[in-house]
Amino acid sequence: MTALTGSKPEMVTTAALGPEKLEAWLKSQFDKGNMAVCTASPVFDERSSSDIVSKDGVQQTHAYSMHACKTEPDGTVKFKLRNPWGRAGLASPDKPFEDETEGYFWMDTAEMAAHFWAFGACEVPE
Repeated sequence: MTALTGSKPEMVTTAALGPEKLEAWLKSQFDKGNMAVCTASPVFDERSSSDIVSKDGVQQTHAYSMHACKTEPDGTVKFKLRNPWGRAGLASPDKPFEDETEGYFWMDTAEMAAHFWAFGACEVPE
C-alpha cells in the first residue's frame, strides 16, 4: 500500500480485534476516506476445498481491495470488495456471496472475519 499511496498503512488482524471491533475499525477507515485492503488466510484449513481456494470461493493468500460499506435495512453492515484479478469476484462457480461484475462482491463482517486474517488501511493523498 505504501508503494501505491506513499502512506504507511495501519494494519490490524481479525484475531486481535474480533468481528465487532473489526467492523467499527473498517467503517471508521471509510468515514475518513482511507484506502483499505484485506488479505485472505495463508493457512490451509477445513474451509478450503484445496490449498488455493476456500469452499466459499475466497482465494487463499490473496489480497482484495475494499471499496465501500453499506448498512442493510436489517442493520447488517456489508463491505464491497474487489478481486484484483477481476474475475467474477470469488473463485468458485457457485458464488454464495452477493456478486457483481468485474471482480466486485459484497460480504458482511462475520463472513470477512471467517475468511480474512489481516486488514490494512492508509490515507490517500490528494
